[in-house]
Amino acid sequence: MRRIAVPALLLAAVLILASAGGLVRLYTDWLWFQEVGFAAVFATVLKTQVALGLVFGLAFFLILYANAVLARRLGPRDVLVVVDDSLGLPSREILEPYLRTLILPASLVLAIFAGWGAAGKWDLFLRALNSIPFGTPDPLFGQDIGFYVFWLPLLKYLYGDGMVALVLAVLAAAGVYLCNRGLLISPRGPWLSPAARRHLLALAALLLLLKAYGYRLDIYDLLYSQRGVAF
Repeated sequence: MRRIAVPALLLAAVLILASAGGLVRLYTDWLWFQEVGFAAVFATVLKTQVALGLVFGLAFFLILYANAVLARRLGPRDVLVVVDDSLGLPSREILEPYLRTLILPASLVLAIFAGWGAAGKWDLFLRALNSIPFGTPDPLFGQDIGFYVFWLPLLKYLYGDGMVALVLAVLAAAGVYLCNRGLLISPRGPWLSPAARRHLLALAALLLLLKAYGYRLDIYDLLYSQRGVAF
């Protein structure tokens, strides 16, 4: 537990220092916007950043934490000694307290970083929410040009963020299953318990659906292709 506590304290100290520096910059920006008479603009940006940080951080936390806890509860109840376990991990009884202790703080830390990253994309959201049509359709798909200026960058960001969240959820669930013996690696190949198989396959299906949506977004990049007669 001491080995876990020291890095956690160091991370907390780094976050506190970063937050203190951010508060100083925030107050300086507030004074400047007030001086030039654009305090309403500053308030709009700040409210958007806070809202995005909370929404994305909460969504990221729920995805990671829920899948990790579900994997922990769906682990096999009967612990067997596996002779040909290639990884040679400690027994489930040894790893269980660490899982119970680490799942919550690890999910919180990753959620904080996800919310922090989303808050930095405030301009994408404000442009999309305040978009106006250009009145001219593109020559390939008939979409208004405003879609490519205002909405497509936001949709691509949401797609990338969703992929990261689902990949981390798969890794977290697989790691928990490794620890509770729902997933075993042996010379004959991996073995999954029925519950672990259903859980991981459901996450894989969501990843494939999201990847299909990513291909749909990639279609719009054909409008920027330089391989045709005109660009």
